[in-house]
Amino acid sequence: MLEVNRDAYVSDVWVRDTYVEAERARMFKGRYIHELGGGPDLDTISALITECIDKKQDKYFEYFRREDKGNTRYVVRIVPLHEDADKAYLISDNLGVRYGAGATEDKWKMALDAAGDGMYDFNLVTGKMFFSDKWHEIFGYNIGEMSDGMDWSKLIHPDDQPLTARAFEAYINGEKPIYQVEFRYKCSDGSYKWVLSRGVVMSWTADGKPERLIGTHKDINERKQNEMALFKALENEKELGQMKTKFISIASHEFRTPLSTILSSAYLAAKYGKTEDQPKREKHLHRIVSSVTTLTDILNDFLSVGRLEEGKIHVRFSSIDVKLQTKTVVGEINTILKKGQRIFYNHTGDNEFYLDLALYKHIVINLLSNAIKFSPENASIYINTDIDKDKMTLSVKDNGIGIFEEDKRHLFERFYRGSNVGNIQGTGLGLHIVSKYVELQKGIIDCISEPGNGTEFIVRFYKSI
Repeated sequence: MLEVNRDAYVSDVWVRDTYVEAERARMFKGRYIHELGGGPDLDTISALITECIDKKQDKYFEYFRREDKGNTRYVVRIVPLHEDADKAYLISDNLGVRYGAGATEDKWKMALDAAGDGMYDFNLVTGKMFFSDKWHEIFGYNIGEMSDGMDWSKLIHPDDQPLTARAFEAYINGEKPIYQVEFRYKCSDGSYKWVLSRGVVMSWTADGKPERLIGTHKDINERKQNEMALFKALENEKELGQMKTKFISIASHEFRTPLSTILSSAYLAAKYGKTEDQPKREKHLHRIVSSVTTLTDILNDFLSVGRLEEGKIHVRFSSIDVKLQTKTVVGEINTILKKGQRIFYNHTGDNEFYLDLALYKHIVINLLSNAIKFSPENASIYINTDIDKDKMTLSVKDNGIGIFEEDKRHLFERFYRGSNVGNIQGTGLGLHIVSKYVELQKGIIDCISEPGNGTEFIVRFYKSI
């Protein structure tokens, strides 16, 4: 990058810190731009520089450099130097393509603007700042809207400010060759746009502190959005793969146990053909019926999840007698209680409330089934319902194994099972289905539990009809 006056005289040069670039800098400094060859004459360049300085607008010209494979065309951007009314910056952009001499300046300007970056020039001591036209265009600000002395860093997204500070510190400390960082910058409409910021300190104070930072902001918003969309897609794909693995593992285990029971019980029942063997035969027939019921429940869970995923579960609200329906479910589920277990049901308030009867009964059945499953023999299970004006509350409390805090975070996810369930049968779908059925009825579900001290599920429904 060159610093020139109105006459196109090169007064200063900034280059990358390499031997080749340093040699090139010595060649440029103290000469007129047109003397370097390959570009317009002195009058043309001087006129462009003067127009840039007077109108505070970026200007462009092109020049050629002869190389082994032909002439390489460069575009030079002229940017006004805001601290000196009679000077400007010349920034050379190698577009990396060789062209014939017929290309026009307008085409090159269009090409550079299309891929160009917004330039900034900050005096870190005085607070003066300059932003190019392209910079204003990227973020939607009017030219001159960014006034001297304002804290431009506050426009960086709060989550990205520590990152930009660390990147600048690493550059200042010599850990990085340039200041380079990606972050979100606030646009004039209040939205944030991802940019790639590159910069270098052009001058330092006498006590060794950075004085002037010059660099560019490149609009990378579309790329970042594509990256985030791809990351999300990969995460979803990973989650799907994990779910498939869990499904195969759970399904094979949950189906194998009842099928083995059915097979062995059917074999044993066939052996008892005499009248005096009837009690033994009935025992094994009961085991067959129980196992078939278990298989049916598992299949129903899988089917319910499928219907939920496809949006095929439709809520049909009606006024139901909550006390009667809950009491009926409790009576039906008494048949699966373990030895010595008892269910205590209590209802307070009105009896009627608007719910989907089928979904409500499924919720009660599932919560009670879990309480029975995860509680020991001789345990007490408590179920309470309460209707208070526009709110209905259902709670199911047990004295079972309880749930760890970490497991609570995943309690309603598909196929998730607590870390302390051991060999207790289950698919990890029941609570997921319950949470979805509650959600469909505009309700909420909470869980209170400690390992070894039982669990209480509390469901709240609100009258919306």
